Amino acid sequence: MFSIHVQIHTASLSQKINKWLEELAPAHVTFVSSLHDAHVYIKEIVTLFDWIVIRRLQKAHPSCIIVPLLPEKLAYSAPIAIDLQLTYLLIEPVQKHKLLRAMRKIYEHVKREPQSAFTYYDLSIELNEQHSLYYDTLLRNLIRHEFETEAHFLQASKTISMEQFPNTVLFYQSFALPHASQKNSAIVYDTLREHMQVPLHFLPFGKHLAILLHVPQHYSTFQQWTTGRSAFEQAIEALKDIGIYSYVGIGQTFRDPMKLQLSYTQARLARRKPPANWIHMRYYDELPTHDAIQQAIQYIEANCHEPLNIACVAKQIGFSAPYFGKLFKKETGLTFPEYVAYTRIIQSLLPLRRTTQTLEQISAEYGFNTPNYFSGMFKKIVSISPSDYRQTTEMLFK
Repeated sequence: MFSIHVQIHTASLSQKINKWLEELAPAHVTFVSSLHDAHVYIKEIVTLFDWIVIRRLQKAHPSCIIVPLLPEKLAYSAPIAIDLQLTYLLIEPVQKHKLLRAMRKIYEHVKREPQSAFTYYDLSIELNEQHSLYYDTLLRNLIRHEFETEAHFLQASKTISMEQFPNTVLFYQSFALPHASQKNSAIVYDTLREHMQVPLHFLPFGKHLAILLHVPQHYSTFQQWTTGRSAFEQAIEALKDIGIYSYVGIGQTFRDPMKLQLSYTQARLARRKPPANWIHMRYYDELPTHDAIQQAIQYIEANCHEPLNIACVAKQIGFSAPYFGKLFKKETGLTFPEYVAYTRIIQSLLPLRRTTQTLEQISAEYGFNTPNYFSGMFKKIVSISPSDYRQTTEMLFK
């Protein structure tokens, strides 16, 4: 006798699956209410905590084959099934032929031989009809550096075409003014897609968004891809027109998919640094590479609350002020006073948004002589006044 225990919270789904399972082999299949007597346990994943429950059940009932049923909204957690070395995984919307095929395999082999563990290739097949969900899972694992070896990635990407596979990551954040007509992530997605007109893959991380795209083969960086860069800049301006201000860091382009995580790390770093040209976009390629200039920047960031002058910082790294000034402009794209002002403005963003300090207090704390000078410099750099920025809503990406 082949015993099945089903735990599905959605009544209509539970009825449908029970009806399908009854078609297996009525004379040999029985439904049981206890896991102790079950050969197979089909469990619906309702929250991420259910994966922990499954892990505990694995230890308590090692002979029972656990089959998670994963809703679309939690599809990004599918690789956990591989980590738990599960044999099967079902993805909603459940298809009858896939369910019965899995049950027949278990039915035929449960008493003959152990089942092999679920693999990334199995996952790609399972999610084939919801390709974007699998793609998101694959890309998320890449930028988190969760593939142990290139072989694991190749196994996971067997069903994926590498021709237009993403090779560049953009780290995106945005803030909506009170009058913005739309303040949800959908307007950002739609606007970027409309202007770029190339495949964009959005991986939401709450307060920021990772945007993955493919820079054409004959360009070595996103910045050199003038058509794509111009389209992205136009999208930023279109969002600004409706009250949404975007700030983006852009990583380098890598033809090796395993280095996509490095592009993501670079994009995060670039986002935090003063831009050489335009406040809304900052390229990792523009960040200074000279060791002494990097040392000077670290000193500026750590001491921007204090009075700073070029002679003082040049002395810290053993350079003369005139030589340091020329080298600093060459490496950063900004003069020393411009870079200091940018750094102070960037560091003032946090207290503006998260404290009740007055503009007078913040301007004094970050080294500006007067609140008016602070406000003027802030608007010049950020594109809006500090009081308007204080009223913005940080966009959340889910």
